[in-house]
Amino acid sequence: MLTSLLKRNLKKEFKQLREDALSQESTFQSEIEQYQNEKDKLREQLYDVEHKIIDLNAALQKNCNEGVELLAVKQEKLEKQKTEVENATKERMEKIERQCHLTALEIVQYELMLKKAHEENMELYYRFYKTDNSLQSVKFSAAEPANFQRQLKEKLGTLVKKFRNEASNSKKKMMMYVLNNFEAAVKVILSDQPHFCYLIKSGITLAFAGNEEINEGSKITIAHSSRKKSGRKEKKKTLTVRIYMAEFLIVFLESDNGIKATKTISNH
Repeated sequence: MLTSLLKRNLKKEFKQLREDALSQESTFQSEIEQYQNEKDKLREQLYDVEHKIIDLNAALQKNCNEGVELLAVKQEKLEKQKTEVENATKERMEKIERQCHLTALEIVQYELMLKKAHEENMELYYRFYKTDNSLQSVKFSAAEPANFQRQLKEKLGTLVKKFRNEASNSKKKMMMYVLNNFEAAVKVILSDQPHFCYLIKSGITLAFAGNEEINEGSKITIAHSSRKKSGRKEKKKTLTVRIYMAEFLIVFLESDNGIKATKTISNH
């Protein structure tokens, strides 16, 4: 009886163990299936990842190739730009050198122009200095009209006195006639308001006086001579006196000190 009880207990335990084993097997099986499913999913994901890696490698390779080509293009472009910049810089430097050369020539020309202008300015300054001195002299003379008038009066008075002494020593009346005309001209010059009409009036008055003396001499000469030729000579003499007077005035006005006038009349 004990054995059957033990046997029943063993069977019961065995049954329980079997049921537990089956339950665990079922659980393990479900877990295995779950793990398998997860494995399959992971495999699929791995496959996808591998394909993506392949695609990425291909894209990377493509990008590398494109990068190399792009790098080559960029390098070529940079070389071209470098060449263009070097050429432009070279042309710019040549242009600057030419401009500097032209500027140097212009500077030389400007220096020559400045030198010439300086010389001309110095010459103008010298002329201006001389002109200024002349103007100062003129201003000085104009500032002392009384002194100038006095010197002129003394000079002309001395000449009149000298000519009168020479006329007194001369036997020719026409010398006194010429001297009277000269003295009349001097009085007009030294007057407060000199005018040419005063000189003409004085000359006309003295001319009438001279003509009367000459006419008297002519009448006496005609009375002692019956020839017509003598009358012509007297008329010629009258004309000569007038010419002498005109020549005297002209020569005196053109001379520096009036001495030439005396010599000219004496020579005639």
